[in-house]
Amino acid sequence: MSTVHSRSCMKRRHVLKLRNQTESQILQALAKAGPCSRAELARGLGLTRSTLGPPSVRFLDMGLLRPAASDSGATQENPSETRSGRPGEKLEIAGDFCHFVGVDISVGSIRAGVFDLQMNALQSKEISLDPQQQTPDHTIRTLIDQVSNLIKGDDKVAGLAVSVPGVVADTGSVLRVPPLGWQDVPFRAALCSAFPQIAEIKVANDASLFAQAQSLGMGPSLNPNTVVLWMDAGIGGGLVVDGNLVGGRIGLAGEIGHMFISIRQGDDLQRLEDIAGSWALLSRNAALGGTSLNIPELLQEHADGSLGSHQAIQEWSRAIAEGMSNLTSILDPELMLFSGPMATVLQHFKKQTFEAYTELLHYGTAPANWRILPSDTTTLTRSAALILRHHLFSVTQEHMPVSRPLLERNLAT
Repeated sequence: MSTVHSRSCMKRRHVLKLRNQTESQILQALAKAGPCSRAELARGLGLTRSTLGPPSVRFLDMGLLRPAASDSGATQENPSETRSGRPGEKLEIAGDFCHFVGVDISVGSIRAGVFDLQMNALQSKEISLDPQQQTPDHTIRTLIDQVSNLIKGDDKVAGLAVSVPGVVADTGSVLRVPPLGWQDVPFRAALCSAFPQIAEIKVANDASLFAQAQSLGMGPSLNPNTVVLWMDAGIGGGLVVDGNLVGGRIGLAGEIGHMFISIRQGDDLQRLEDIAGSWALLSRNAALGGTSLNIPELLQEHADGSLGSHQAIQEWSRAIAEGMSNLTSILDPELMLFSGPMATVLQHFKKQTFEAYTELLHYGTAPANWRILPSDTTTLTRSAALILRHHLFSVTQEHMPVSRPLLERNLAT
């Protein structure tokens, strides 16, 4: 595995700076709302048409924006107007301007997807791995081969983002992945070495990445104070406080699964993820005589009246309740948003878990609202691509990275 320092990626970037906040606002608004006319953009952003004009012309000239397609050639705002560049013409993000690759590393699999600038999925591929052999070296080699095959011949790829089920420093180094036994893996450095042509490479914790995507509007609107939880082999999340996602000193805020709890009297304290994660729940069920190999089988065991699965689920539910009550006492959130593969279990046992949660709260502490958001195999890969797009459109960053071939083709002027 390469040990190239993560800063080496910086040397390969050709950058395009956004000129001002207005340019960022235009791109972010179109990315979120879809096609809009200049008048609609001006009203929505509180700008004058004259202020909006130069940036929109610049983006049209470089191919970043384009007139929105219309079946009849007339604009949606005024059917009598043809698409001749008049003010009523709707503009949209040009999806083919560049592409992003999102990768989801899970225990036992790697999923990768290629998305255009409108977040349309262009390609996807999933590879199964034996968790017993899922070493850092093997995983990285497999990922590199997988991504290389997906993007072969595609010179429009401007970013690659990878979610990892473990603790990731803001440098992109993976500090640890408890379910797989990883420690101190220079993950981003290895990817920078393998893909020198990709301008932006990011590695992040899966739960933090999901939470960031939600805060950017990927899912339903979040309350100003929300705990976002991703439930899979472990449990982690993100903390939205006064509308802002909290990163912490080195980007590790939100490691919810690392809190200690005790759900059985006399037992030693355990981390929440060591009880609430999918592998932990299946292991506990097996210790109680269960035979389930996956979560759907476990739920069926419970439905069939298995006493062991009943106890395992009861302990799991109690652990979730205790962990969420601790978070509520500390953060006082309005909303707790649950998603990920294990959110299916919570959906089945939400009533009893929420009741246990409210009973554990101190007198006078208001319970948060609980919302369960369904997920699928593309949720994390799409979240990764969305974050890359946000970075591309953000003036708060020092740059707006685009690969050199893209600049030569789209920005020659």
